[in-house]
Amino acid sequence: MFISYPVRLMLAIALLASCAASARAQLEGGSVLIFAYSPREIVMAADSRLINEQTGQFHDNYCKIAAPGGRILFGGTGIVASIGGFDAVRLARSIIQSESANPKGGLVLDAATRWADAMDENFAKMPPNIVKQAISQDGGNRALDCTLFAGIEPSGNLSLVRARLFYGPASSGGISAVRYQIEIIPLESPVPNYLNIGGCGNIDVLKEFTPPNSAGAKAEVQRWTLLKGDVKAQVAIRLAQLTIAREKPARFGPREVVPVGGPIDAAELNKNGGIKWLQRKPGCPAN
Repeated sequence: MFISYPVRLMLAIALLASCAASARAQLEGGSVLIFAYSPREIVMAADSRLINEQTGQFHDNYCKIAAPGGRILFGGTGIVASIGGFDAVRLARSIIQSESANPKGGLVLDAATRWADAMDENFAKMPPNIVKQAISQDGGNRALDCTLFAGIEPSGNLSLVRARLFYGPASSGGISAVRYQIEIIPLESPVPNYLNIGGCGNIDVLKEFTPPNSAGAKAEVQRWTLLKGDVKAQVAIRLAQLTIAREKPARFGPREVVPVGGPIDAAELNKNGGIKWLQRKPGCPAN
């Protein structure tokens, strides 16, 4: 869905989906990833909070964005880690670093598919009741993971692919299991100079902007039209900030914890200049 606004900078905000995942048992969950994109550049901004939803313990130093090799940018939310087991970002980093230069389906699509296959196998090794608990809220409609792969193809063009993992029955019915969905996100805007925005995780804030349905959102969008420089980056970071500021505490085991928080990391992929970090907390590798 694209919405146009009669302002100097035409905006189209695409709410692509909320893919928040709730973690249980030994699973740890991430929270918010905002992205803005065009055929020329793609920006990702993410918070740093990782929560053990059984104990409520959390830390704010998790690196949800990775840029290994300088050709593919990865951002992940949902169940990004299993204590003593898998780590979704580390897995993405390994897959991206091993990607061939000329994959049959495209560099980015191939990386996203390999990652989803591997994560599917990770979840398949876990007891089904733990996986069920991870999506038990909201009637089981939450995704286990929502991730983005953005990259420069051998052709020189940019690609943006979203990978999501779900738990539920197969489309043909039958036994419930983990399944994944791969989606290529078109980078062409309906109208030139539009700004396209989406998100994964706790992105309720985006619903206020699709279209702007409050005085605050309308004022915010109006301010965006006055921004100078890298507008996509500024808007993505701003929406991540708003998410952190507005998110309410939720119960994780015995504790009440705000699901999003910590420093915001942001990186931009440009088809001509490669990957540039806009802000990055200490401890997160640059590549």
